[in-house]
Amino acid sequence: MTVSTIEITSIIRSAGTQFRANMDDDNVLDMMDLIERGVSFKTKIRLAELDGHLYLTDGFHRIEAYRRLDILEIPVDQCVIVPASSREEVRLLAMGANVQHGKGNTNADYYIIIKKMMEIGDGKYMKNAFEPDTTKIAEAIGAARTAVVRGYSNYKGTKEQPIPSLSQQCKERRDAAILEKHKEGMSNRAIAKLFKMGSSTVDEVVSKKAPENANLAKPGTPEVSNSAIPMASTEDRSETRATASFVNEQLEELLGPDGLDVDGNAAFSLSEDEADAPVARFDVLAATGFGKDQSRYTKPSKPTTEYEQVEAAKANPVKLQEEWMGLCDEEEILKAKLSEITQRKAQVQRIATQSGIALPE
Repeated sequence: MTVSTIEITSIIRSAGTQFRANMDDDNVLDMMDLIERGVSFKTKIRLAELDGHLYLTDGFHRIEAYRRLDILEIPVDQCVIVPASSREEVRLLAMGANVQHGKGNTNADYYIIIKKMMEIGDGKYMKNAFEPDTTKIAEAIGAARTAVVRGYSNYKGTKEQPIPSLSQQCKERRDAAILEKHKEGMSNRAIAKLFKMGSSTVDEVVSKKAPENANLAKPGTPEVSNSAIPMASTEDRSETRATASFVNEQLEELLGPDGLDVDGNAAFSLSEDEADAPVARFDVLAATGFGKDQSRYTKPSKPTTEYEQVEAAKANPVKLQEEWMGLCDEEEILKAKLSEITQRKAQVQRIATQSGIALPE
């Protein structure tokens, strides 16, 4: 049996597939006029079929126009039904529906689309635990990345109800989470691994935000007047000043007469062997195990040969372990990047094959 019409009541419109910020009433009225005059539309209403149910993905204004006109059935030839394998695919079809035609997406629409895609459970459209990957979102819905970025960074609500941009909201949540873990004593590298972000991002947030928070937490220091501190007069120091003869008397008592030279000073000299011996450089690293970034006063010489590096590692094994962990993290990032490049190359090759385009070697 061939079906010639589709009942509007059988089309699901409330399954999270409407990503417009607002229904444009003027657009609905224009469509009502076209429907009443029998004018055909260039684009068709798009429906996604999943588990025997029809979901509206494109044509919300037109369906609303039919509803207001009390037209309860739509001719099948005005619709396109696309099979879908999951709810996520249904949503992606709806998100990209207005990119190429119809009433284009606004910044507010993209704001809603990005928020919905951030909620997808596996995080496939996330750059890290807090920020979306605008490039992946743009590719998924077939939109220009610049348009997605505008919705992410530029949309700040309405005049009556202003809100921070989604970019600002995400960064504030990210920074707060990083600083909380930093406060708990977690290292920057561990924080980056936990939130799936680059170490440089964590370093930047901690270096900028942590000192600001520390300054805000400090209690106010009351000013102390200098007049409150008693100062001795400098006019007469006869009672506290030691004379040269007094110093010599003390030296003679401590060192004996043979310990002073003809001028009354303490005699001291190096032997010939001691005078010719090279001065040994004091190495803080060898003496204490402190690295150059841990020594407060004296910077040790940096190990240059492999033997010196081995000795330095023995003195400070933690530093070598941290370096190893950092290299492992960098290796994982490069592996993930290589895997992504391989997948994209395979996709480009498939498209080129289907298009009959030869790719350069």
